[in-house]
Amino acid sequence: MRIQTIRGDGKAMTAWITRQPSAVELERYRLMISLVNAQKGFARQWKNNIPYPDFQLMEEVFAEAFGGKSCRGKDVFDVLVQDSTSPQRYFGIQLKMKGAFGPGSSYATLRNTGQMPRNPRLYVEMSNPQNATIAASGTTQQELLNHTANVGNAGQGIMNWIQQKHNNAGQNHLDLPQGCTIDVASSVTILMTWAIHNGVVRYWLHSFAHELPAMPIWAYTPGANSKSIRGFESQNQFNTGIQSIDWSFSAGGQIKWYPLASTATQSYGPFDLEPTANQQSLAAVARVIFPNFP
Repeated sequence: MRIQTIRGDGKAMTAWITRQPSAVELERYRLMISLVNAQKGFARQWKNNIPYPDFQLMEEVFAEAFGGKSCRGKDVFDVLVQDSTSPQRYFGIQLKMKGAFGPGSSYATLRNTGQMPRNPRLYVEMSNPQNATIAASGTTQQELLNHTANVGNAGQGIMNWIQQKHNNAGQNHLDLPQGCTIDVASSVTILMTWAIHNGVVRYWLHSFAHELPAMPIWAYTPGANSKSIRGFESQNQFNTGIQSIDWSFSAGGQIKWYPLASTATQSYGPFDLEPTANQQSLAAVARVIFPNFP
């Protein structure tokens, strides 16, 4: 499916990339993802006995609501959208979902009030192979555990590896049609933050430039036995002790990014999913789809 475009000043524009999504697109997204409330067993997870969508549903709904192709192969981008002005060019969208904030921000405020606190640090989790990230750091796990590795070199090595991995996806993404490329520099990461407020799951969407910001300062996480390092965007930020990046070198190579909400290029929310009093059973759905259902 080619992404829906809106033309202005003679140019085609793409939702979340070069223009804001329309009210119609956002409502389609909200209602389609509300299917977790309408059908038993439908692509959902549970928290406090309340359903919320899983990652696969988010990817499929996003692709249908805003146009594009949901990627089945495990790669950097979850949705690819075609540039209508240049059919050989695609944009990549990396989708993330998290029910938490980053350091220095009160998630309790979100749960208690149902409102986003002023400019919190959001929470983007990126899973990466532990062996690959340690190799990219240019040192050994033992040196990192001993806190004897050069932390600045290790952190910069990780950042370079992430950037190279994303650049490679521009030509070699598993779901990219032959002869096409992804405009990685124009691609985005979209985070859906959620919190349970008054028995209802509330959501926010934030879009960020796909390329991570520079991290000129790195330090071991405080504690003699700490197993991660932290990245900071400036000396002033380092002085606050609140980091932008965490890399764990002993727990699966996990990388956590905590962008400020104010750095989002676009945002939407809060929004709640549509409730329903007529939840469909799987048998009822199968009966509609398959005429021979007994």
